Amino acid sequence: MASGSPSSTPLRPLARAHRHYSRQILVGLGLLFAIAMVAPLFSYRSDVEESRLQVRANLSREAAFYAETFRRQLDILEAELSRIAQRPEVDLGDANLQPERTLLEAAHHDSALFDRGIAILDGTGHALWSEPASLLPPGADLSHSLWYQRLLAENKPVLEAFPSRPGELVVCVPILRGGAFAGALLGVVEPLGQLLPNTLPKDEHLVVADRERHVLFEGPTRSPVSAADLAELLSQATLWSAAEEQQLQLRQAVLLVRPLERTTMSLALLVDEGPRLARARQRLLQQLAFLALIQAATIALFAAYLRRTTRGFLAVEERASQQETMAALGTAASLIAHEVKNALNGLTVAAGLLEGQGDGAAARSARSQVDRLRHLAGSLLSFGRPAAPQLMRVELDRTAREVVEALGILPEAGEAKVELELESPLWVTADPLLLQTAIDNLVRNAVEAAVTAKDLGKVESPWVRVRASREGDSGARVVVEDNAGGPPPEVEARLFEPFATGKPKGIGLGLAMAQRAVQAQGGALTFRRTGEGSAFEIRLPLAG
Repeated sequence: MASGSPSSTPLRPLARAHRHYSRQILVGLGLLFAIAMVAPLFSYRSDVEESRLQVRANLSREAAFYAETFRRQLDILEAELSRIAQRPEVDLGDANLQPERTLLEAAHHDSALFDRGIAILDGTGHALWSEPASLLPPGADLSHSLWYQRLLAENKPVLEAFPSRPGELVVCVPILRGGAFAGALLGVVEPLGQLLPNTLPKDEHLVVADRERHVLFEGPTRSPVSAADLAELLSQATLWSAAEEQQLQLRQAVLLVRPLERTTMSLALLVDEGPRLARARQRLLQQLAFLALIQAATIALFAAYLRRTTRGFLAVEERASQQETMAALGTAASLIAHEVKNALNGLTVAAGLLEGQGDGAAARSARSQVDRLRHLAGSLLSFGRPAAPQLMRVELDRTAREVVEALGILPEAGEAKVELELESPLWVTADPLLLQTAIDNLVRNAVEAAVTAKDLGKVESPWVRVRASREGDSGARVVVEDNAGGPPPEVEARLFEPFATGKPKGIGLGLAMAQRAVQAQGGALTFRRTGEGSAFEIRLPLAG
């Protein structure tokens, strides 16, 4: 296998020199940063009590925000349930639950509001239907639930804990027809992410408790105190009071309690006050850290700029070196191709003489080898002097068929089955010669790879499939697929580079020339690995 594209080995000492130079600059900048930060800057002047009051004020605002968010989300849930309850499909007196079932299914699956489910109850508190069906069994009696009794007594929406589903809340609104209570709609939600935020600072913890100080829900972060300490804090709170806010403290833990409007529950924000006070005591150190961050960011930006500049410089030098190398290779390839073509003329005459003497097998063998050398010479010439495309209307299916038929003289042609699937007529805008070159290289590579795979015992029946078809309203494609197993992994990354090949007899110009020819026509050549081998796809614009 060829070594691939021209290596950047000559540039490695230069790259090492650039990296050493950049490293020296970064070391110098680091020393300057250290000297600037060595100067002592400590001035601890802070009133601890004032800091504590400031922390409490911030926590109070946070607790108020969470309670307000809870109330607003509750309003949204109640409004959605009330809207559904007023729909004309909700008619519990017509003995037909199908409209209600369809409505509930849409409310659960097509809405993110009621993530756990939604159900409809009749006037006696029995479940008529729920979505999903596992939420409530049909006929389930909920008339004795406290929240249902509140619904009957107040005849307005309620929000309470769901006793049969711990950790979930139920929102229930009455269904009124003619001013009379006809039933109820209830939605079940998980508080986290729906009524309460699903992300909090790591030192904050939300708790929802009922009047009996039972914890109904807590999260999403880990509690900074034990369950016993939390119970002790809750025992000091008056959860049934209408007070705006209560602040309780146990060691460094602070509990801020706010009643949730229109419910029998309270929202408590539990915070470990120690880390916050420690941060307040170190305010000047934080200011120093901020200055250090500014300087570090400056150095990082400068280092990133230096790195980017160095990489760009190296890339430019590498491209220039590769262009010089490719130009020299192109000149050499042209000279070699001319010499090969001169020798081919004599070989062609010799093959004709053999055929005239009746030695058909020898003549065919000679002609196949001559064709292989002529293809090699053509590739070398194209590599050395790329042709300018002459675009015109070309019949893609006919071109593909002619290429496949012309490759019948290959020695491997009789060992691999070549299948054609061509949509006709299929006119594209292309250069006929460049298009033939691209398809010829792809089919030739596929046939040779499939036969090689057979010789190595990888496949029993090698095949190549050539398909041509439309792609949308403005494009066409040719796909050349084989069952040869695909190129080696180390070659796949450089598949379209000149002189990169995985074939023992190849020089690595076929795919590179095919890609160059397709791109010159305004098309694209891509590769993908299939279950059995490789698939190369040429995309070209349809003729206008």
